Amino acid sequence: MRRRIATQGLDRAATGTLLLKIPLLTVAAGFLLVEAWFGVGQSGSVLACMGLSLILAQFAFVGHDAGHGSLGISPRLHTLVGEYCMTLFTGLAFAEWYGRHRLHHRFCQHEPRDPDMDVTLVASLTDDSRRKKGPAGRVFTCLQGVSIWFLSLLFAHSQRHLSQWGVL
Repeated sequence: MRRRIATQGLDRAATGTLLLKIPLLTVAAGFLLVEAWFGVGQSGSVLACMGLSLILAQFAFVGHDAGHGSLGISPRLHTLVGEYCMTLFTGLAFAEWYGRHRLHHRFCQHEPRDPDMDVTLVASLTDDSRRKKGPAGRVFTCLQGVSIWFLSLLFAHSQRHLSQWGVL
């Protein structure tokens, strides 16, 4: 698999792309924040907030890429970019997230060790998880095929809260 990845050029550093993307995202975030706070009319503020949500998702993706070392330069730069994009802009503590994310990749889909498999109330990823739920958890689990579409909108917030609690 590594050979195929290298052949397709998927392992090349994205330094130039990411280092260009960060200032553009920063300017866009500043513009949209000003528009959301001081813009004329409610519809303009709503549109600015929607744009901000997309910009924040992009910052999180850049932070994720930095966590994986895709800048191809020094680990110190990866940390700096991750802290700037995730901690400063999205409120997700980069160092804490990175620790959890490394565990996820190391133990991917291994229920007791993969932190991403630890969902408490609203969903079950395995039969064992479903059996351990209380009555409310079992009801949510029965409905998760439909509710996951709505709950996924809260995923970024749950990641931020996990990160902040992890830091505390």
